[in-house]
Amino acid sequence: MIIWRVPVLGLGIYGIGYNQAIVEYAQNPELMEFKLLRQVMASWDVEKITDPKDKSCERNRRIQRVGKRIIKSAHKHVYEKIKEAEEKASNKYNAAIESDPSLDISKEEFIKGDEDFEFWTKASIRMGRISEWKCRLIHTEAPNAFVTSMLPRQIFVTSAFVDRYAVNDDELAFIMGHEISHLILDHNTDSFETSTGLKFLELFIIACDPFDGEVYEMIFLIYLSIHNFFNIHFVHSHRTCKHCSA
Repeated sequence: MIIWRVPVLGLGIYGIGYNQAIVEYAQNPELMEFKLLRQVMASWDVEKITDPKDKSCERNRRIQRVGKRIIKSAHKHVYEKIKEAEEKASNKYNAAIESDPSLDISKEEFIKGDEDFEFWTKASIRMGRISEWKCRLIHTEAPNAFVTSMLPRQIFVTSAFVDRYAVNDDELAFIMGHEISHLILDHNTDSFETSTGLKFLELFIIACDPFDGEVYEMIFLIYLSIHNFFNIHFVHSHRTCKHCSA
């Protein structure tokens, strides 16, 4: 009985934290965004993220200029994919009706239930409005660019990446387009869910160890192997995903 108490307690704490975060965001989204930005800064050990509206920094001006074009292109791409999926689903429906006139489903319901149409419709929701997007410059020596599920519709680019690898706007556009595709294709959510599941698995292993951590130390290697397997599978599944041509 004691074995199950720890995982259940962990799930309870997670649920409370999740609900509290929703309430805080609903009450004061700007404050919540500020707190999440502080978490991003802490994870990168930096003290400054340039305000997107700051025009005094050349690197920031480049990021805003290129980011604006990339975001508009991404919106256009998703819209075109929705129309393409809708047309294909419509053709499928016409063929299905011709094959079986007694088919009891409306064209609208058939299209809404189409896998590709549903995927790109959700992608459009994730994209939101163009005005909701922000491109942020992080001042750090670590070259990187990323998006995060904590702050959707925001692209982060480090100053080191701009200085070392984005020699021109085309190179900067390439990497920013790559990052925005993660949000379009919902990679961050998949990664977060996998990571959360593995954390609960780790908690369960600890709870099942009756020898004050000795068994856990042995099982931890197995856990790492499972963790690495899921990470490799996660990356491979995205590389082979039929939507990843975006």
